Amino acid sequence: MSDQTKPVDEDQVEIVAGDELVEAEEAATTDTEFSQTEHQDDTPTQAPVASVSRRGMGIGARLLFSVLVIFGTTVAAIAVGWYSMGVSSRTLSAITDVKAPAMADALRLAETVSRITSIAPAMIAAKDNVARGEVDELVKNSFDQFTQIVNGVQMPKDVLEELKKGADQLQKNLSQMSKKVEQRNGLVTHRRESMEALGVLHKKIADAAGVIADEVAFNLSLGAEAVDVTQPGAVLEFVETGVEPLSAAMNVKAEVNRIVGLLGNAASETAPENLEGIRNLFIASKSQLQAGQTMITESEHSLKLGEEIQQLLKLGEGEGNLFDTRLSELLVQEVIEDLMAKAREVSQAFSEQIATQVSVAESEMATEAKNAEETAAQNKKILIFLAVASIAVIAFIYLFIVRRLVSRLVSLSGTMVTLADGNLDVEVDTHGSDELAAMAGTVQVFKENALEVRRMASARE
Repeated sequence: MSDQTKPVDEDQVEIVAGDELVEAEEAATTDTEFSQTEHQDDTPTQAPVASVSRRGMGIGARLLFSVLVIFGTTVAAIAVGWYSMGVSSRTLSAITDVKAPAMADALRLAETVSRITSIAPAMIAAKDNVARGEVDELVKNSFDQFTQIVNGVQMPKDVLEELKKGADQLQKNLSQMSKKVEQRNGLVTHRRESMEALGVLHKKIADAAGVIADEVAFNLSLGAEAVDVTQPGAVLEFVETGVEPLSAAMNVKAEVNRIVGLLGNAASETAPENLEGIRNLFIASKSQLQAGQTMITESEHSLKLGEEIQQLLKLGEGEGNLFDTRLSELLVQEVIEDLMAKAREVSQAFSEQIATQVSVAESEMATEAKNAEETAAQNKKILIFLAVASIAVIAFIYLFIVRRLVSRLVSLSGTMVTLADGNLDVEVDTHGSDELAAMAGTVQVFKENALEVRRMASARE
């Protein structure tokens, strides 16, 4: 007899135990020859052919699915890590390229504004034009630095316009203050020079008045010896020609001292409204001084004294006198103080604008850092989840695929060894729809064919 073959389609595989079937056919042929007369019309008995159907996912597909799942979780973890690194990189770039420079610029602006604000008191404290010139140079350098920072800073346009406007106001204010300080210093210099001249004149007048008083006293002593008290009117004439000039010389000296004191008070007066009263006292003392001068006997010393007294009086009533100088100085100082108050207001508003920008820069940096931290924490959770999922997938593959496959392979191997030893009573586990199930089905066919051979052999006997 010839072997029979059947077509194998995609969904069904028929496995025939060829060797056992040949043996069964040979045994059937021998039995036919042995009992030909008894079984003439019968066909040779053919061992049953078993077929095993395999449906569903095979081992290769399962392993491929497992690999794809592991690969997917790995790719997801890499993608999350890449995204996290990208977010961190963008955040770091935003901080280092934008936020940090903006913060640094805001701090530099704050430092420059602080330095500019501190210039106003230094300008007022400048006692001479040299010191004022140094302060003006510092102002110029500070505003140049401010302009340079503003031109390169990364801030909103409206904020920059406000900063420039505040800087212009402050610069204008400081410029006006500088001019007033220059004017004040000129007045202060003139006042000091006048006080120095006053001191020199005071000494000269005192010396001249002393010489005159000494001359009058000497002449008086000589005249007293020559006075004939018996003559009518002699004593009165002596008094008029000798005592009155001496008294006038002493009065002149006293009035000079008073005028010097009044001029000194005017030079040191701090209230403009008090200068008018001091000026009136000066005028009254001047009248007394001039009246005393007319009673001094004319001489070389008296003429010199008169010239020095005129110079003294010019310090109190001439052009650039101490009263007008001090009044102008105090009024200029009031203007300077008003400008200083305005400078404080402008500087305060200016500093608040800068402080606001510093706060904005700090807030933006903190926000970026917080967002980066939150993103990193979220991505960390996702990575932990993916790691746990990967471990779970690997554990599932091992426990439910690899371990079961190995167990089934070991069981099938044992079954085949038992059948090879001739024990046909062993049960073949054919459940499943994969390749191992197909192999178990083949083994079951082998077993059934062997049983059929045994049965036929027993029938021949």
